[in-house]
Amino acid sequence: MSRLVLLLANLALVSGQAVNPVAKVISLLSDMQTTIKKEGKAEDARITKFSNNCELRSADLEYQIKTAKEDIEELSARISKAEGKKETLASTLEETSEGIASNEADLAAATSVRAKEAADFKAAEKDLLETSATVERAMSMLEKKEAKGESLVQVKGAGNLLQAVQAMMDASVIGHQDAKTLTAFLQDAQAPEPATYESKTGGVTEMLEDMLDKSKDQLMELRKKETEAKHSFEMVTQSLADEIKFAKAALEKAKKSQAEQARIKAEAEKDLQQTKISLTQDQKSLSDVTMDCKQEVADYQEETKSRGLETEALTAAKAALMESSGLSFLQLGSKSTIKSSQDLKHFEVVRMVRTLGQQLKDHQLVLLSRRMDGMLRSESGADVFGKIKTMISDMITTMQENLQAEATKKAYCDKEMGEAADKKAAKEDDLDDVSTKIDGTASKSASLKKQVVAIKKELTTLAETQANMTALRQEEKAIFKTKEPETVTGMEGVKSALKSLRDFYKSSGVKVTSGERKGAAGGVIGRLEDVEADMAMSLSQMRAAEKTAQTNYERDTQDMKLEKTQKEKDIEYKTAEAQRLDTELNNLNADQESMQTEMSAIMEFTKGLEAECLVTPESFAEKQAKRQQEIDGLKEALTALDATAGTALLQRGPRALRGQGVLKA
Repeated sequence: MSRLVLLLANLALVSGQAVNPVAKVISLLSDMQTTIKKEGKAEDARITKFSNNCELRSADLEYQIKTAKEDIEELSARISKAEGKKETLASTLEETSEGIASNEADLAAATSVRAKEAADFKAAEKDLLETSATVERAMSMLEKKEAKGESLVQVKGAGNLLQAVQAMMDASVIGHQDAKTLTAFLQDAQAPEPATYESKTGGVTEMLEDMLDKSKDQLMELRKKETEAKHSFEMVTQSLADEIKFAKAALEKAKKSQAEQARIKAEAEKDLQQTKISLTQDQKSLSDVTMDCKQEVADYQEETKSRGLETEALTAAKAALMESSGLSFLQLGSKSTIKSSQDLKHFEVVRMVRTLGQQLKDHQLVLLSRRMDGMLRSESGADVFGKIKTMISDMITTMQENLQAEATKKAYCDKEMGEAADKKAAKEDDLDDVSTKIDGTASKSASLKKQVVAIKKELTTLAETQANMTALRQEEKAIFKTKEPETVTGMEGVKSALKSLRDFYKSSGVKVTSGERKGAAGGVIGRLEDVEADMAMSLSQMRAAEKTAQTNYERDTQDMKLEKTQKEKDIEYKTAEAQRLDTELNNLNADQESMQTEMSAIMEFTKGLEAECLVTPESFAEKQAKRQQEIDGLKEALTALDATAGTALLQRGPRALRGQGVLKA
């Protein structure tokens, strides 16, 4: 169009020359058509370049949107995972707290029961000790009075101990308080019935001796039960105390883990919020770019259409001129030593011990049976029975001590193995927590570094886009600065041409009115008037397009400047955060290495403990049963030996000492 304007501007020069003005106009119109085609090709190249920039910018924004959505999905999953762990830990905290409360209540109850048992034991022990002391004083007083020759007819004539106690008190052998103590013992529900203490061979002294034995046996049994109850209480309290200790440690650990999950969730929520803001901004930028690009294409299409109409107008004008002037033109993971039934009984005892040792595969019992056999074959009399009984009693005592020692060792092993297992489990949990933190920290650090690389790439693309936009704007501005004056000049040329044509036709005697379309002259002038109107419209559109393009450029430049600033801040924040995470990762790796060293030490200790506590193929219960069977067998042999010894060492006088007469069963 600008070329057309320039050519038409020259029409003013034609009027004063001898050259045919119609031919000259036709030549100028042809040059204008050539110029319009060149402008169309230049505009096609510009719109292609602009479209490529639009595609690059849109692709960059779409990639940012896609990355933001992936980050949102990852952060949402991290938040859900942290929330799930928090709920699980909350449940664990509640259960652990309830367990601690229950164990503390059980410990308090056990302590209360133990205190009552201890008080009952002390009271019962005191009563039995007083009873034994009273019996011994009574026996001593009887012996003293008999030694003085005092008559104790009433006492000796007593039918039973209750009567004897009353008679001794009446004879001033014992005092009122001692009589009360003995009577209470005889009437106690735990003591044998008073009828049991009927007169026996040996009289009252023998009954008192029997009563003393009974009280001592009861005292021994009472103390044994107290020892067992105390040991059981200690085991229970130790177990409960350990459970409370480890439960509190687990509770503290769970609280720390819960706080850690809360921190992870809070950080993820913060990152999620920032990512959503970035996503919204990118989506808005994409929408604006898409709209601007569509508008530019629409403007291009409109300009293309305008150029087409302009070309058609020029073609029509040329045709009209040629017609009026008559011109033409062309243009895509041995011997038996048993001699009596007494010998038979003796060696039956030996056989019992030997059989027990063979059955239980106990070498000590077999050796004991051999020593008993040798003693019974080589010795005779009361001494041999005493020696054998002592041997058996000593072995029973030793076995009981061993049984208690094994029970203590089992308690130690159970305690140490339990603590080792708890430590191992706790350390495994710690390692799992550290591994989880390492994975999460490493993943987040890598993600941030990846984001930094992507943002730097986006900044490069943004800079390239800005440079392309600036270059394109400069080109458009240069074109406008060229086309605007050309169009203005062209309009002036058309006006001059119209004036020349009117003058020409007037001199030729042809009368033409402005706007008239009649005749050849009217047709040409009408066409030129249309060209003038089109050029005026084109100039107005050109100026409006330039203003719109400059406004869009300034707006896009400001948006890109803000986007650049935001991305640079993102790079600064994400780089600093990645560096902090790398430092945290190094600390976590050091913690993990330290925990693995501690785990190795725990495993080594556990291995040594297992070698000490689990070396025997027999279980503690099996060993206990075996030891108890040995003790019961030896007691049975001791009882049998007592029976045979009593038969062999027959009668004594009525004043025999305790243990030398035959008790009536």
